Amino acid sequence: MSDSDRMILLRDMITDLDKGRDDEVEKAWIEESARRYAELKRGKVQPVPSHEVFANARVRITCRRRRSG
Repeated sequence: MSDSDRMILLRDMITDLDKGRDDEVEKAWIEESARRYAELKRGKVQPVPSHEVFANARVRITCRRRRSG
């Protein structure tokens, strides 16, 4: 088998493997999103504005960097 044929075969095999993973990951995220949306609609959780989420994430990242650095 030529090098170019082997490369094509390898690319096709990797694409097949990745597709299965992508489908599984997508399915898991759809299920998780549906669960979270249902919790929100039932009032079990309260939404948090994105600016608060990102501000909190920045603080946590900064604290970790200071502790490890």
